[in-house]
This record gives sequence, C-alpha cells and structure tokens, in this order.
Amino acid sequence: MDELRKSEPEAGLALLAALFTTALVATLVWVLSVQNLIQWRLLQEVEARLYSMVLAQNGIEFARGLLPLVEVDELLAGPDGSFSGTDLAEWRNPLPFAEARRLDPESWTPGRDDGLPARGRDSLLPNGYSDPGGGRFYLRFSNNPEEPAHQDRDGVVLVRSMGVAPLKLRNPFLASTRNSVTLIETRLLQETAFRLRSAITLAGDSGDFQWSGSQFLLDGGHREPAVRFLSLGGDGLGADFRRNLSRAQARRIRGAGSEPSLRDSTGAYRGDPRYRSLFQAVFWRHFQDQLPILSSATGIVHLPEGGSLPAAASGVVVARGNLILQGDVRFRGILLHLGGGAVILKDRAQIAGGLWLSNLSLDGDTVRGGPLSLHLSDLARIRYDADAIRSGLRSFPPTQLGWRLLFPEMTP
Repeated sequence: MDELRKSEPEAGLALLAALFTTALVATLVWVLSVQNLIQWRLLQEVEARLYSMVLAQNGIEFARGLLPLVEVDELLAGPDGSFSGTDLAEWRNPLPFAEARRLDPESWTPGRDDGLPARGRDSLLPNGYSDPGGGRFYLRFSNNPEEPAHQDRDGVVLVRSMGVAPLKLRNPFLASTRNSVTLIETRLLQETAFRLRSAITLAGDSGDFQWSGSQFLLDGGHREPAVRFLSLGGDGLGADFRRNLSRAQARRIRGAGSEPSLRDSTGAYRGDPRYRSLFQAVFWRHFQDQLPILSSATGIVHLPEGGSLPAAASGVVVARGNLILQGDVRFRGILLHLGGGAVILKDRAQIAGGLWLSNLSLDGDTVRGGPLSLHLSDLARIRYDADAIRSGLRSFPPTQLGWRLLFPEMTP
C-alpha cells in the first residue's frame, strides 16, 4: 500500500514531463512551419519581382524595335490622334502603380491611349503584352521634359515599361495586392539628323560641280527645294554650284522657289534641334566609330573605298571615294557621301529619296567643310521622296541616353 502511494507522484511527474515534451515538440514544429511558410512566401515574392523586372526589360526592347518604325508625334497622341494632356499624377506611366498591384490583366483596359504602342491608328498592345508565364508588360511613350509634351522636335523620347507578375501566394494582410510590379524608364534618341529635306543636301565650303547635257533632273517636289546648302568654312559653295550651269540646265533643277531651286539652310539647320548635331564633331566621331557595327547589324551598306551600286538597292548607303551610279541603277533611300572623291550619276541612274554630300574634317570640337564633287549627265535623276527617306531612317536604331528603375515616390 505504501509503495502504491509512492508511485502516484512519480506517475504524475512523468505525465507532466510527457505533456511538456509534447507541447515543446508541437511548438517547435509550428515555429518551423511558420518559418518555412515565411521563407516560401519570400521566395515566391522574390521570384515574382525578378519576373516582373524581366518583363519590364523586355518591354524596353520592344520599344527600341518599334521607335524607328513610327512617327513620334503620332505615337505621343495615340491612335485616336488627340493628346489628352498631363493633368494625371502618373501620366507618363503605362498605368498607376496602385492599380497595377491589384489589377486583373484580363479585365483591364487603358483609360487613355496617349503614348501607347501603335502604328498610326492601329494599337499594337491595347492590353499589354501577355507572357506565357502569366505576366504582362505595359508600355507608354512620352516626350522628354525639355520639350512640349505633345510635340517632339529633337527625337528624344521617354519610355516607361511596367512589368506585372502575379503573386502565387498573396499576403493575407494585403488582400488587394495580387501582383508584383517593376517600372523601368529609358531615354531614347531616334536619329533625325539624316532626315533629308531636299533631293540633294550639300555640306562643305566649295565644290566641283560638272553638268553634261540638259536631260538630267534634280526634283525637290512642290514643298522642298531641289538643293540645300550647309556652308561650313566659307560662302563659296552656292557660287560654285551655279558657276557652270547653263540656262537650260538650271531649269532642270526644280522644286520649291524659283529655278534653279536652291536654298541656303545653314542658319535654319543650326537652330533646329533635329539637325544641330550635324555641326558637332562628337556626332561625326560617334557616327564614324559606329559605322562598322551598323553595317553588320542593320543592313546599312558601307563603302569606305567607293565603287558602284547594283541595279536595285534601297535603305541607307554610306560611302567615301568615287561612287558611280550608272546604267539602270535605281536607288531608293538615303545615300550619304562623306567625301574623298566624286559622286557620279550618268546614263539612266536614279535616286529616289535624298543625297547627302559632305567632306568634313574634325578639329577638336570644330567641324570644318572641304570641297565637294558631283557629276551629273545623260538622263540621271535625283528625286526627293520623303517616304523613301523615312524608310531609310528605320535602319538607324535608337540610341539609349539613360536608364533608371522607378518607384512610386519617383514617378510624376
């Protein structure tokens, strides 16, 4: 009986120890489960954030490919052709941050179309780009702050790309947050310096111009002159051009204004942000350095030693030395001749688009012009064609001037 009484406290202590051990193990299991859940949720959030960043970067690449194909002012106004203004707090964003975090991409539609990817009246991504992984990116183009919001003049635009990735595990304390959002802004320059505005543009200080017969034709159309002069280092370029022209030959140089249709545009180009870079040495050094890359990557034809063009050619040709177009050659686009020889058109050779002739030397930050050489004869034609020039400009990829990651506090 005494032994039974002694065993009861021991049994009670053993039961308490077992209960305590069970509680401790259960607590540890619960803590480990919570930690695993937290780590899993963090892992899912990091994965969604990385996914949204990749989507936003893909949007930037889409914008880089689209920009050369469109007119910037049309892009800023959107497919409806009307710019809506800048009264909204996040007007540059594809959509507001708060809305992006909670939206259902399948049911979302934009409230305005300014700056959305489009070609003319055709919207390209009205509901963003849908990725097979379930995320989307949204784009909006806007003009750089240095210019009016609705009108581009310098070729510089801002692109904001927003990557939206769905969260697989949603925070119970933030029930309305269903997406991870990343916003990237890049500043792009679409090349406009070679948007020629005449059949021939001459940039130099003098020239050797030879005309044979009176059947050739330089035609600027009804709105543009046949020939524009950019005088660099002297005022003899225009006089040299006129010197050997007969009256009959002068009538073959047609366009806006009197015959021959000639215009000195030096002052106008220096004051225009689209063309100001033509007078800057840094532009020409960069252009010359990039020519090998451009010719291998974009289809621009580079002829550093001159030569001749095939019967049918289009796009952009950049040449030095003697360049000959003869026979039935038909070139459509932009032909840039950088000096070191003559441009010779004869027989029935034709250019539809524009011809740029220059012979520049770079002295520090100064651009100096040298003598030019052009020979026209027989039935050769150079006809200004704005559409052909626009098509040629598509060969120049936009230059990225800046890049930054944006957060809600930074996005006016």
